[in-house]
Amino acid sequence: MYIYHLSHIDLDGYGCQYLSTNCFSNIKCYNANYGPEVKARLEEAISAIKREKFLNPNGSTEHIILITDLNITTKEANWLEKQAKEIGAKIQLLDHHATGAKTAEQFAWYSLDTTKSATLITYEWLQR
Repeated sequence: MYIYHLSHIDLDGYGCQYLSTNCFSNIKCYNANYGPEVKARLEEAISAIKREKFLNPNGSTEHIILITDLNITTKEANWLEKQAKEIGAKIQLLDHHATGAKTAEQFAWYSLDTTKSATLITYEWLQR
């Protein structure tokens, strides 16, 4: 399993990545603030997945795009879901920002809980 973990550039975001890097051995971390940086980092992750699949065409390794402590727009979510389907990757978004509620309602992979920090949400997700 390969994890491509995008998180916010604050302590909560880095806390999420601290936890995930201690749970997964094949993990690449990316960080972004809001705006165009988010899509730019997602494009980097998608390119990395394509490269890995090209280098290991017969591999059956699962690829997961994990996003924490960042909300994305509906437009970004639609784009990401399309890209993930094309490359056979799964998506999991774990966030606590209420501004993501509209998008979270539309996507099963978008987990929103405004009562906890993103680090706690990530910790609980990793416990599953």
